[in-house]
Amino acid sequence: MKTRALLLMGGMLLVSSSMFGAACVATQSIAALVALGATGCDITYTDFTITFSNFSATGSATTGQADRDMNNAVGGNPLIGLGGFTFTNPIVGNFNGVFTLGYTATINGCAVGFTCALTGYAEQVFIVPTTSGAVVTITETAGPSPVTLNVGNQTSTQFPAFSVASLSKAASYNGQTTLISFESDVFGTATSNVPEPLSLSLVGSALLALGVLGRKRMLRSQ
Repeated sequence: MKTRALLLMGGMLLVSSSMFGAACVATQSIAALVALGATGCDITYTDFTITFSNFSATGSATTGQADRDMNNAVGGNPLIGLGGFTFTNPIVGNFNGVFTLGYTATINGCAVGFTCALTGYAEQVFIVPTTSGAVVTITETAGPSPVTLNVGNQTSTQFPAFSVASLSKAASYNGQTTLISFESDVFGTATSNVPEPLSLSLVGSALLALGVLGRKRMLRSQ
């Protein structure tokens, strides 16, 4: 009986651990991220986890590098996290040709008592010289899309913009002049399911009023 219980617990642990990928490391090649496939890797926050998976890359992105971006408390709020990657090509110093680059972000592992969702994105490029004909276009499956970045150190941030469990991105670079880096991130938000104290007091007041009203009716009927 004890052996069966241990086997069952072991099986449950195996299943639960296989639901998520390994932690996203601070720096790795884009090729290594592509090799992770549908399992992907995780960035874990206080109340949720964001899994980054199904990476794809062509052209000059295939020899690039990915540095993990992570902010546990955006604007000092621990219920909002930002995560993603800054892509560079340190071998050459820049992306020296056209590329496509994409991934899917999925929020999971939401803490008990919370509802969690992806709620926005941020895209940034560093182009030299500032105006050079270089264009990075990002297609998003949620929020305003496509995003077009073509000037110097340019950022496009949409937050809060939507509430979804999963978001896919597909970026393309036209290969003109010098793209030093491309940063692509998502925002995750945890919302408490517990009513605020004011809401609870309002509910209590309403119930009390109903009780008083009911008692008055009873007294009148007597």
